[in-house]
Amino acid sequence: MKPHKTLLRFALLITVVAMARSASTANAQPQSDAQIVFLHLRMKNDSLTLVKSALRPGRVKQRRLVEKPGGIYYEVISSSGKSLWQGATGDPSQQRFEYEDPDHPGQLKSVHVELNVAEFTLRIPFKPEMRRLELYRMAPAAPDQSRPKVVRQLIGSIPLVWPGGEP
Repeated sequence: MKPHKTLLRFALLITVVAMARSASTANAQPQSDAQIVFLHLRMKNDSLTLVKSALRPGRVKQRRLVEKPGGIYYEVISSSGKSLWQGATGDPSQQRFEYEDPDHPGQLKSVHVELNVAEFTLRIPFKPEMRRLELYRMAPAAPDQSRPKVVRQLIGSIPLVWPGGEP
């Protein structure tokens, strides 16, 4: 008789857990309305074009901002001039390729190639007040300056106008 009571208690426990779980999901807060804007950009000889934008659910993780010479710094600006988001990425027009050295098998050689046309995508958290994306090339600062180590040179500014407040 004892195994029967244990089985009943187990069934009761499963029922209680299932009911508690369904009650907690029914009362749960709705999913966050955080959204990501994917901006597909084309850079041709340092002129920028917005190819496409897409809005998807999700969150963009804030990364540590590292400004390195040769990289690209970007900033999203509101209509009042307030910075809403900033980030840095490698220069998409600069590519590094590695290949096996035919004269020395097992050893790698690398070559740097500068592309005239490069396409890349930036992920930015959507904020209805965002109106402009500015991109800067980060060049090394003059050697006599202690700070900053890079100087931002404006590549271009792209208007971000969302009909109805969305991309």
